[in-house]
Amino acid sequence: MTICMAACQAKPSADDSSDYAVMGLAEAAVHTPYLAKIQHVNVALELAIDPKTQEEYARHIYIADVLTTYRGKHLAKISYVARTEKDDEALIDKTPVIVALCLDDFGQLYWPGTGSQFPVNAKTEMWLSNHQTTTLQQQSKNSWCQQ
Repeated sequence: MTICMAACQAKPSADDSSDYAVMGLAEAAVHTPYLAKIQHVNVALELAIDPKTQEEYARHIYIADVLTTYRGKHLAKISYVARTEKDDEALIDKTPVIVALCLDDFGQLYWPGTGSQFPVNAKTEMWLSNHQTTTLQQQSKNSWCQQ
């Protein structure tokens, strides 16, 4: 006889991960000025020195085709920078994703950090469609965009 109570009920399903993605997307849409569905086409790695700490770090520069822009300037192609540890590999997956990005003082898009990339699936697409004229058109708080 198998007894399965709270632990079995707490096991996440595929639907749960979609729900978490939608919750994260809703949060990202409020806190960043650029939101788009993209397909990565290339990534380059460059090493840099932090002027404040003098520590070396890596910059991954991603190039992507923009499939749909939800917030921000409509562009056919974007590039954005992600600051990483110097030993991190620069990998790309060409599966379309939704990204929430920030803009620096020079107009360069950059990655605000973990929780800024979302899968393209029925739930995220539905959320974006349902919120096109509300959340996505409002002014972003940009609170994830502190450099």
